[in-house]
Amino acid sequence: MFGKNIQTQKKHLLPSIGVLLDPPAVYTNLTVEDNLRVLEMIRPKQKRNMADDMMEQLGISRYKSKKANTLDADQKKRLGLAIALLHDPEILILDEPFRGFDFNGMKEVSRLLKNLCDEYGKTILLSSHTLSEVENVADCIGYMEQGNLIEEIFTKDKEEINRQYIYLVVDHVSNIIPIIERDLDIHNFHVVNDNSLKIFDLSKDSGEINTCLNRNGVIVKEIYMHKGSLQEYLNEIGRR
Repeated sequence: MFGKNIQTQKKHLLPSIGVLLDPPAVYTNLTVEDNLRVLEMIRPKQKRNMADDMMEQLGISRYKSKKANTLDADQKKRLGLAIALLHDPEILILDEPFRGFDFNGMKEVSRLLKNLCDEYGKTILLSSHTLSEVENVADCIGYMEQGNLIEEIFTKDKEEINRQYIYLVVDHVSNIIPIIERDLDIHNFHVVNDNSLKIFDLSKDSGEINTCLNRNGVIVKEIYMHKGSLQEYLNEIGRR
């Protein structure tokens, strides 16, 4: 990490890392403010008076006198994020940072994380099942199954994944490929399985495609416009 061996340089490297666990690790018998003040005192290189900034930034100033064991899931997660950010780390490791928040809370956290990356150059490694927010903030997404990295998705890939296409279901896809290539001049498509096809060339609408196939004796079971999503893409990977 940072070009140094983490085993031999652990003492120097760990202060550069901020961690949020799920559930957050907090001093349950201390107040919100005291959780942060204690860490300010015991961390040797801790910038002073960061606690007030963190409480304000994460919207927890109004209940700074509440004990941590009385906080709800949203409030406790905000405190956990404040603790992770308190010492201004270069790298943040966040476990399920969106869990426990309502819709507005998730958007707020997304904006905060994106700002930390874009404005302050922080590196963030997070694990989450909230794909909509991961997609909003991440430059690179790793899909894992049983501890193994199955797929890496980068920003340029997300544009491809989220594009629109016409989804077509027939009895035998192999029979219609020559028809759509010859009669409709459509060549940009993807065969999903024996019965389904994604058409990415939108120069012909679904009505024109349906009419052409019917004219050639093909029964179209389904045809509709669809917009891809990360969830759909990962589901397809999971079925491979």
